[in-house]
Order: sequence, then structure tokens, then C-alpha cells
Amino acid sequence: MNLADKESPFQPGIPVDPNKFKGRLENIEEVTRYLKQVTNGNPQHLFLTGKRGMGKSSFARYIGEIARINCNMISIHLYLDAKTDVEDLVKNIISKIVSETEEGWKDKIASLFGDRIRSIDIGGLKLDFNPTNEEISHLARNFPDILINILNKAGFGQKNGKKGLFIVIDDINGLTENPEFANWYKSFADTLSTDYSGKAPIFMVLSGLPEKKELLFNHNESFSRIFHYTNLKTLRKSEIRDFFYSMFEKQNMTIEDEKTMEFMVDYCSGMPVMMHEIGDAIFWVDTDNKIDIHDALQGILNAGNQIGDKYLKPVVDSNIRSYKYKSIFKKIGNHTFFSNDEGFTRKDLEEVLSSEEMKVFDDFLRKAKKLGIIELVSAKKFGTYKFANNLYPVYFMIQYLMPEESK
Repeated sequence: MNLADKESPFQPGIPVDPNKFKGRLENIEEVTRYLKQVTNGNPQHLFLTGKRGMGKSSFARYIGEIARINCNMISIHLYLDAKTDVEDLVKNIISKIVSETEEGWKDKIASLFGDRIRSIDIGGLKLDFNPTNEEISHLARNFPDILINILNKAGFGQKNGKKGLFIVIDDINGLTENPEFANWYKSFADTLSTDYSGKAPIFMVLSGLPEKKELLFNHNESFSRIFHYTNLKTLRKSEIRDFFYSMFEKQNMTIEDEKTMEFMVDYCSGMPVMMHEIGDAIFWVDTDNKIDIHDALQGILNAGNQIGDKYLKPVVDSNIRSYKYKSIFKKIGNHTFFSNDEGFTRKDLEEVLSSEEMKVFDDFLRKAKKLGIIELVSAKKFGTYKFANNLYPVYFMIQYLMPEESK
């Protein structure tokens, strides 16, 4: 097949299309139980967390589709930037609700905001929502009332009306720096549960890294009592195998044997982002629709380089100036890739690192752990470390083997 005619089923680097979402059945069952409570008028709040690469955005989008299709809810997914504050957040939520509600309800919801909302049809709907500073402050202070009014305009309680609101606030990392958001959200949640008990079918999902969740709790001790928690952990090997079989089968591609499959699965480290990177790289390497161990190896090497350029290189270049530290990364990557050890200890590296590198190794390790590149294997194996995912040593191994002039 001509490469121009091929289309990869994988989506590296972006949230996965809900139609391609796989796994997480236990998490899905847990969260959909909360959805049932929402449709009975009881507001719910979920904090979705997990390390980078665990597929938080894809999971939230998938649950949002369940809310939209199965529960007839207005479902929106908001991606934030680092500079968002509470008033920007409220403005963006309202804009998103109006722009993504289907025809029939859109104009009714927009009528709540008078001439502050204008729809201009230029190759599709473009929403222009421009409240004054005073108006947006009012909207933020009275946000529970605003959402209830939106639901009423969307026919809540009527035979064919909307059954609720499902709102994902994704990547809240920037919001967590200021105590204002924690205090505002606590007040918002309290108003929904007290003033609108049984009449507020609103499901709020906040998505962020574990350390950002803790930062919010430190800002407001009562914040933690509002939420259900879903912590997305690494996927099981069986889920990853099912994912690869399903995705490649759709392209009429087969995986030669279990050895090849296990090789692919192991390098995913249980992380959805790695599954898509590896799957995509192997898809483009293969030439005969039969994936063998050589295709898998070359794909993993390519994926490791991609992951390194996307995630590792910017972190290392901006935080690590020491040539010795960078040399240690490369040597550990080369050592762990070829040894297949389950982690490494200080003693393992005595023959790998120079005496000068061993002198700074403890400082290097503290820095690498802080940056999330290296972590403890487990609490039971104190002093044994590993890379945070199995593609990191692939990248460093490639850097180690490349001639200096080609880097």
C-alpha cells in the first residue's frame, strides 16, 4: 500500500476520540454511578487525577459522551491555559455551553445574556460573548443561579428537555496556584447542594495532576470533602493487549506472535499515551500488514525518540545545565535498555558511570526524581529506581549511541 493511502488509527499526543477509547471498565462503572445521581437532581463533583500520560482527558471525554448520548445532558469539555482565573473560567464555560448546545435550545440559552452573545455564521458558528467586567464578576458570584437558569432554558423537567449539565474543567494546574479558585469553588458547590437540593442535575469534573489536587486542598481544608475521586493508574497488560489487537485488526494488520505482543506491551508502561505513540510508530514501520519482532523493535525505537523530543528534551534542557547529569541519563538509559533489569541501584551503576559521575550521583538522583523522570520501583524495594516509563531509557540510549556531530 502507498504510504499516502495509509491512515493511522492511533492518536499520539492528543485526547483520544471517544469512539476509539478502550479499557478503564472499573473506572467507567464507578463514574457512571454518579451520573445516575445527577439525573435525579443531585449535583456531583469528581476530581479526576493521575500521572501525566494516564489518559485523563480521553477518559473525561468518553464519560462526557456517555452523559450526552445516554443521559441527554449538555456535555462540555474545557481545556484551560496557565493564566486562567475564576472570571475567565466562568466566561469560557458559558461560551462553551451556548456554542455546543444543539439547535433548538441554543437560542433559548443565549437569550439569557441578551446582546452580549452574538452568533456569526462564517463557515460554521462563531460565538462572541463579551460581558463587561462588572457583568462577568456578577456571573462568577452567582454562577449556581446561572447554571440553573441555563438548565431551565434547556427544558429541564420537560418531556424532551435536557436532563442535566456535564462540565469538565481540564488541566486546572494554573488555577490551583491561587487560593481564590478553591474558595470560589467551595462556595459554588455549597450553594448548589443547599439552595438547589434535588433540583441541580450538574456534574462537575476537575482534572489535574495529583500534586495540584493537594495544593487545592491546602488552600481550603474543606475543599476535599466536596469530591469523589478517580485516580487513573497504569492499565493492565490484558487491557493493552486488547487495545493493540483491536486497533490493528481494524487496519487488517496482524501481530505475528505473543513474543512480539509482549514486547510491545512491556514498553507501554501501562500508559495510554505510550500505547498510542508505540502503536502509531509500528503502524508506519510495518510494510506487509504482519507485525513481527523487527517491526516492533524499530517502532519502539522511533516512539522512544518521539517521546523524548516531546516530553523529555524540553524538561532536561530547561532544568539541567550539568554535562555530567546529561551524561548520567544517557549511560543509565543505555544500561537499562540492554540489561532488561527491573530497575537499577547505585551499586549497579558503579561499573557504568565514571568516578566523577558517581560523586554527583546522589544530587543527580534528587533532581531526576523531582522532575518526574526517575522514581522508586516500589516502597518494598527502597534504593531501587527506574525510569518513569519504559520509553525514557530508549530515548537516552539513542542519544548515547548517536555520534556527537549528528545530535
